[in-house]
Amino acid sequence: MRPRALDLFCGAGGAAMGLYRAGFDVVGVDIIPQPNYPFMFFQADALTFPLGNADFIWASPPCQGFTAYKRRKNHVRPRENLIPAVRDRLRGRTHAIENVPGAPLENPTMLCGSMFGLDVRRHRLFETNFPVNTPPLQPSRPSPALRSSDQPKELTQHRRGRRVAHTDRRAEARHGD
Repeated sequence: MRPRALDLFCGAGGAAMGLYRAGFDVVGVDIIPQPNYPFMFFQADALTFPLGNADFIWASPPCQGFTAYKRRKNHVRPRENLIPAVRDRLRGRTHAIENVPGAPLENPTMLCGSMFGLDVRRHRLFETNFPVNTPPLQPSRPSPALRSSDQPKELTQHRRGRRVAHTDRRAEARHGD
């Protein structure tokens, strides 16, 4: 029998798929309908949904209030910080709370896709009540579709870790370059 994981604030199921691949049966909960969630799903409030007999609880409360995008005027609506309520609710249960850098997590571990050999530079914080071993940061390498030898010269300049065309002045203006 596989252990059971409860995926709170589940969204479309990215974390759920990782939990499933790690050996869990997963149930997702989100207040927003998730018609493509890959496992059993309940449309409900994650702050009141029964925790039942889950062996592990994953929670990804809304990050909009902590994301760097909030610095862009009118880009992110103000949101209530649900992290303290989630933390209190999960106390005493084996759990992980995931969020973005800047979120008020307690003693978080920062992980990045590139630490696992992925061509992704997306840092996330994890607050857990169990130890987490952090793999070393691996040097990034271009994906096969973006090998520099295959790219037109106008796409070789880097802007904040992404390749952009020199002629895209609107993108440069948006990123403050």
